[in-house]
Order: sequence, then structure tokens, then C-alpha cells
Amino acid sequence: MPPFWLPALIKAVSTALIVVGGPKSARLAETAFRAMMGFGLALLALHLGIRPLGVAPAMILGLAVTLVWSSGLLMVRHRLMSVG
Repeated sequence: MPPFWLPALIKAVSTALIVVGGPKSARLAETAFRAMMGFGLALLALHLGIRPLGVAPAMILGLAVTLVWSSGLLMVRHRLMSVG
């Protein structure tokens, strides 16, 4: 089990990198946050699907959620790039 202070350290270091790194680091953090939301949804689908579906189908469901989320992000990005 990691030490209790590790999440606080990770948060402090990532915040410092965003502040010191400037606009490019902030953009990277923004993009990573959107991807992390999809990862969280995949974990939620996996958690909720294990008992009724079983392990393997729940893992496939989690993968499907990840693929749908990532495809949606790519489509939104493509539309924004073509408009602007």
C-alpha cells in the first residue's frame, strides 16, 4: 500500500508542472483530464458489470467503453479542427 502522502505529492507536482510549464503543459493536462474521465467510466463499467456478467464480459465492456469514449473525443476534435 502506498504511503498516505503520495496522492498529495502527485497533485502538488502536477500542479507545479502546469504552472511552471506554461500554456503547453496546461494544454497537455487538459487533454489528459478528458482521457482520464474515459478511463474512470471504463472502470465504473467494469465494476458494475463483474457480478452480473462475469469477469471476461465485464472486461470487454470496459474496453468497449474506453473505445467509444476515445472515438468520441477524436470525432469532437476532428469537428473542431474542421470548423476552426
